Amino acid sequence: MLVVAAVALVAVGIGAVIAASGSESADNATELPPYSLAAAAERAADAATVQFDMTVAAVGVGDVTIAGAVDNERGVSRLTMELGSLLGIGEQPMPGLGGAVEILVDTDAGVVYLGADELGGLLPVDASWISLDLAELADATGQSFDDLNGQFAVDPADAAAALLDAESVTEIGPETIDGDATVHYQVTLDIAAALAAVPQPDPSVGAPQVGDLDLPDTAVYDVWVTEDSQLRRVSFDIDAAGQSLSLVMNVFSTDEPLDLELPSGDDVFDLTGLLTF
Repeated sequence: MLVVAAVALVAVGIGAVIAASGSESADNATELPPYSLAAAAERAADAATVQFDMTVAAVGVGDVTIAGAVDNERGVSRLTMELGSLLGIGEQPMPGLGGAVEILVDTDAGVVYLGADELGGLLPVDASWISLDLAELADATGQSFDDLNGQFAVDPADAAAALLDAESVTEIGPETIDGDATVHYQVTLDIAAALAAVPQPDPSVGAPQVGDLDLPDTAVYDVWVTEDSQLRRVSFDIDAAGQSLSLVMNVFSTDEPLDLELPSGDDVFDLTGLLTF
């Protein structure tokens, strides 16, 4: 649950950057000064494709690394989660799981695909992917399809609307990240307002809520912006539910479409019926 909270807070953090950037607009990005915080945030939200990698670390629990890409125009995304020590004891992964999970999401169709390679032959058929039809799952469980679908497609731009009162933005100064010249900013925001903008599972069906965690009132996001006003890195450290949680996410935006072909046919085993039986 802490990992879910961390990912949600990243989404609202990018939204906070957009909302807190004042009157600048990225609509005329060529006229903006270099290292523009407003342009960087909006470009990350509006880019055709956003690639990212992140590491979530919880002291005493373990680390999770996530690499992914989101094609905003096609409404598809790809995530690879390395669950590391969360799935094993010491250096040994749990039986049947290699520690890495690949996820493909077709937001427009409301279908999620999970890689089956790491399931160690647990499927009744020889398929490379498991699929979940979120519309059927929502109908069977009484959840809202939009809320359920939103769990796999958090849009940072949606979060910005709830973050117009971000408490402060501070320019820290120039720093270099992996050879890239950047300017470092800090954005402080209200956690409750931020999480209110993020879709969560329906509490009426007993699903855990990120907002139920013991979170601080505010969080400080560190944000790095490149000279051509591209979002380069976002990080934060918080104490949540008695755990110290840290996250670092590197971001790379592009106008090129994501090279992703969704699986189909015999390559997919539909798990929806078993979950809604």
